[in-house]
Amino acid sequence: MKARIGILVLATSVAAAAWQAPGAPASPTWRIGTGMSEPEPKKPKNPFRSLTGVVYAQSSDNPVPRALVTLKNTKTLAVKTFIADEKGSYQFAGLLPSADYEIYAESNGVRSPTRTLSNFDNRAKPTMDLRIPAKTKAEAPKAESKK
Repeated sequence: MKARIGILVLATSVAAAAWQAPGAPASPTWRIGTGMSEPEPKKPKNPFRSLTGVVYAQSSDNPVPRALVTLKNTKTLAVKTFIADEKGSYQFAGLLPSADYEIYAESNGVRSPTRTLSNFDNRAKPTMDLRIPAKTKAEAPKAESKK
């Protein structure tokens, strides 16, 4: 008799654990013994974004190697710099998606126009190419003549 009561109590508790009231949130403990697998936990979203691009010479569309690329957070005024590689490529990682950034490139004393990466741009990996204008003859350094 005691064995029958024990089995009845066990069966009742398993049935109560497996039963879910309508509208109640699903709980992993209610799925025990139902043969259903546990849902996979969601992977956390990367809270940062990165910016990549290439620095080009405006007149020839050739990449500018070793150009200095400057990135400034317009809110905190923090500045990061990157020296472009031999193909003119640059990259900045760990940027906040909620901040605006100003970026420009510089080579041989000539600077590209400043561009802005807005916080409204919701891409995780935006690309922004920069173009450095050619020096004009007036800006070119004059050779000193020896007399």
